[in-house]
Amino acid sequence: MRTKFAILVTLAAISHANAEGLTGQVRSAFIGNVTEQCMQTLGEKDVLKRTFCACVATGMADRLSVDEARATIESARRGRILNEVAAQCLADLAGVR
Repeated sequence: MRTKFAILVTLAAISHANAEGLTGQVRSAFIGNVTEQCMQTLGEKDVLKRTFCACVATGMADRLSVDEARATIESARRGRILNEVAAQCLADLAGVR
């Protein structure tokens, strides 16, 4: 009985840890892909735009679950996260110039 309880607690902890925030190779790949897509969308490449794109990608990686990051269909939650993260990144960069 103790073993089953320990397994359930471990599974719950793993599930909770994966609920939000990407880690490892998934995180690295996500940040790289989102940064490049952002740079393509913004067109002209400069350091400030790359910094903004990397900030957005990292912020999203901090808040998305693995399933949300892999989803091909935009969700309302993912859209809210993108808007919140982008606003925060813009605010953070406002002091850079």
